[in-house]
Amino acid sequence: MLYLKQIEKTTKKYYIKNVLFNISLEEYVSIRKHQRDFSLEKHLFQTRSLELPQFSTPEADIINAWETVQPLSPIKAIQKFSGNATQFMIVLSIMGPEATFKALKSKIIDQQTIVKKQIRTFIKDNTQIDFQETKKQLTPTIDSNIFEKKEVTYNDTYTLYEIDSNQFNLNLESPIYILKVNCPSTHENYFIFVDSDEPQCQDAIGAVAWTMVKDNGKCLTKKEYLELKSES
Repeated sequence: MLYLKQIEKTTKKYYIKNVLFNISLEEYVSIRKHQRDFSLEKHLFQTRSLELPQFSTPEADIINAWETVQPLSPIKAIQKFSGNATQFMIVLSIMGPEATFKALKSKIIDQQTIVKKQIRTFIKDNTQIDFQETKKQLTPTIDSNIFEKKEVTYNDTYTLYEIDSNQFNLNLESPIYILKVNCPSTHENYFIFVDSDEPQCQDAIGAVAWTMVKDNGKCLTKKEYLELKSES
């Protein structure tokens, strides 16, 4: 009796900044081409490092993609990733948000800054410690006296953009609004789609408040958000 060996079909997975993207090789390369510290050589190196080579993409396919695929356009980025906030933020951060918004014919609807104060912990200016040597110790310890708390003042800036929807050929009835929020701790920019038909979203701070939901299922008002921020 003749038995045919069943060949299992495998699905390739592409991760960017530890986030899974369900995209093709060509789409993956189109994103990575915007990234200065990523290249064909790095792509091939990562592929060769896989523990299970049978699950990797053939090198010839990778090379062909890098030679033929164009970098992802801002319009296609919106069309492809607008439904997934995490993926969209990663793609936008790689493409460069300022250049992307310019290419998308966007304009700033509103921009507001909240001046905030916060107690943070610092190493005292006159402290000298070799952290590399400390890490080598069997039980590394650091004297708590080398730290001090200081009140710092920083700006929390919110920028609301309107994207010209006519360029997408989707017959959209409403404009596209994207809110940019800068995290004061990590200095990372976050980008969130907000409802352009919502009155509260015509205001940058009101828009960020709208993205937060209370226990009763209602969104925060601008006043509630400002009160919350003043207590943090």
